[in-house]
Amino acid sequence: MKKEIYAAAPFAEKKAETPPPIFWIETGGIMWYTGYRRTAGSGGLWKKEGNGMLTRRKVTAQTPGLAEIEALYVRAFPENERRPFRDLFDQKANYVETLAFYDAEAFVGFACLLNAGDVSHIIYFAVEESLRDRGYGSEILREIARYREGCRIIVDIERQDRRADNNGQRERRKRFYLRNGYAETGIRYRWHRENYEILSAGGTLTEAEFGAFWDEIEKNGRDAVGL
Repeated sequence: MKKEIYAAAPFAEKKAETPPPIFWIETGGIMWYTGYRRTAGSGGLWKKEGNGMLTRRKVTAQTPGLAEIEALYVRAFPENERRPFRDLFDQKANYVETLAFYDAEAFVGFACLLNAGDVSHIIYFAVEESLRDRGYGSEILREIARYREGCRIIVDIERQDRRADNNGQRERRKRFYLRNGYAETGIRYRWHRENYEILSAGGTLTEAEFGAFWDEIEKNGRDAVGL
């Protein structure tokens, strides 16, 4: 049974200073959330963000559409940042896992996580190019939070630098995560001649905890992540 609960027509565009009420869908006892957002060029209209009904599948060598996931991985990340694709899922160790996300049967995107203790580190995250700026990235982050409930989720992003050619992209990326419940941790580091910072959701992280996380990965999961 599908039940829709809303105070205003959920699929209608609405012009107002604040977005329309939250829209919930209840299907099989599970509550799904979807919100609204207003983008530049929308004429002040709030548009429904995503559809709130993503499903996730843990990627294995037998996952249908594996080539489609790999193709996005190759397009989204430069060669010097990519590990062999199968290193992201074809491992005996449980420190690394890749999740694919779908809207009905349509592939939306994927995320690769490193897990140790109560910390999950998103090391790769991409949405299909044709589906970007539709709220799917936010929905994927919410789904990861549900999947790793009780864990702290961390991401590393390039630090903002006005001298960098892609500084606008860096600023947008940080705003995206902050808008989705992530916060600064104060952890910063330099890797491959680039400066990064760590953001976290579900609780903060200290530099000592970040170091301990990587100590465990390197000690027990080195082969799993291709280090």
